[in-house]
Amino acid sequence: MGNELAVGDFNNDNYDDLAIGVAYEDDNEENAGSTYIMYGSGDGLLPARSEAIGQTKAHDTNEANDLAGSSLATGDFDGDGFDDLIIGVPQEDIIHSGENSGTIQAFFGSSDGLLEGLDSHRSYWAGQVSFGGSENAQDQFGFALAVGDFDNNGKDGLAVGAPNKRVDGSDRAGAVYVQEIDPALPMIDARAAIVMDRNTGEILGSKMPDLRRAMASTTKIMTALLAVEAIELGFTRPIRPLELDDLYTISENAAAIGGSSLGLSEGDQISLRDLLYGTMLPSGNDAAIAVAEAVSGSEASFVLDMNLGALRLGLTRTAFQSPHGRDPGIKGFRLDCPETTFEEAINLDPDCSHFSTARDLARLANFALNKRLFRVLVSTPQWTTTTWANGPLNPPIVNGNGLIKTSHHRFYAGAYGVKTGTTDSAGGCLVFAAERSGVDLVGVVLGSDELRYTDSTTILDFAFDRAIEVPLRLQVNTIHRLSDGANLLNISFPAHVGRRYRIEKSTNLLDWEPLETGIQGSGNIERNFPTGGVRCFIRVSEEER
Repeated sequence: MGNELAVGDFNNDNYDDLAIGVAYEDDNEENAGSTYIMYGSGDGLLPARSEAIGQTKAHDTNEANDLAGSSLATGDFDGDGFDDLIIGVPQEDIIHSGENSGTIQAFFGSSDGLLEGLDSHRSYWAGQVSFGGSENAQDQFGFALAVGDFDNNGKDGLAVGAPNKRVDGSDRAGAVYVQEIDPALPMIDARAAIVMDRNTGEILGSKMPDLRRAMASTTKIMTALLAVEAIELGFTRPIRPLELDDLYTISENAAAIGGSSLGLSEGDQISLRDLLYGTMLPSGNDAAIAVAEAVSGSEASFVLDMNLGALRLGLTRTAFQSPHGRDPGIKGFRLDCPETTFEEAINLDPDCSHFSTARDLARLANFALNKRLFRVLVSTPQWTTTTWANGPLNPPIVNGNGLIKTSHHRFYAGAYGVKTGTTDSAGGCLVFAAERSGVDLVGVVLGSDELRYTDSTTILDFAFDRAIEVPLRLQVNTIHRLSDGANLLNISFPAHVGRRYRIEKSTNLLDWEPLETGIQGSGNIERNFPTGGVRCFIRVSEEER
């Protein structure tokens, strides 16, 4: 105990707190490692509160000889005014990458400290892939840590040592990774998630963004993108004319796929336009295969184009084996895939690998949404086919994305895409996009089961609150107070003498209701407003003279 120490104000109470690394702590497993936090107070570190942080608190598992707590670093990595803690786990064994590859664990400060109560803390772990590298045995990523604002942008960056990494053919040459780390998201159910500001490319929050996961029918984002790109060119490869209104005859291969379906039968004729809507709105696997055959001539050739497309876009943690995304091993996915779970298939049988990450899917969707036709497809609430000669008479196709406003779904104001996905291996997945007040966001949740819309809404509210620029935003303090049995919101901000200000509130960041206008500046302004128990956003702005 005490082999490694670090100091930071994790709860921003103006008392420094102490992190103590205990790398050889037996936390259920021998030498798994742990870290102790002692919070400062007016009486010093003792008898103030303390807490223990093991690997399970970072959504990881305690394993023998991980040596968590071998290195520690503190800094304000998400720029919220609270110090955060990074813990090095240099001998973490990452599956399929080898023993002692190493990881780091990130814990984010709050008014309640690093854990905010055991059921609500924000934290995650990350390996070298999150820093643009590759994970190999004995690298010992996380052996040493250092913090600094290396580019003077007001946010701390993290340097992570990997002293045993093989570089340029030399064993144990060593490497140091330096970058800013993603801010944490609020507590969500999803195994992996991310949200990005499309205008700036800034990551506003993430949770395990580089964890390879089954992505189910979010696969169809790439399917639709390749079709849209081919339509823009006006031809396919091998070169054949390609138009949106061209009719295609449904093959036996497409009709027999099973799973979520548009309901196509072998021999049906339908246009590429209707097939694309059938792929993206009701998530038809049959329509996805028909699109693939229309664009590349065969499903196998299209899958090759999908993987080439992933390489072209820099999606290094993504692999495709179908245009639809059904789990490997399910009949109709690939004839040569064994009956195996998704997790067993990764890196074990290259012919059956089909996975992506939250970060890769966000990048893919961000690129695809720049295509006008793609954006029209995914934002359409409902579509009626016009060319399905042998199918039902003009069946309405409803967008399955619950964030899009339709007659059958709840919706999120400003949402305009992108794609749902659900399989046994993937759980509930959603790639989403929404725009408010000039801020355009794209995000992903993977493995969220039945809570994917709750998670996505939580992420969007969090991200819009961070991204929307409001005058004096960082100088406005809001505190809930109880007075005479009423919940009051106390608002205070510095104001210039001779200027006038307005205070507004909103429940959705779209519609703003004035709480008070024409406030005469006189140093510090303070107001109390009843909340009515409703969560709301507050902004203060200077009125024009």
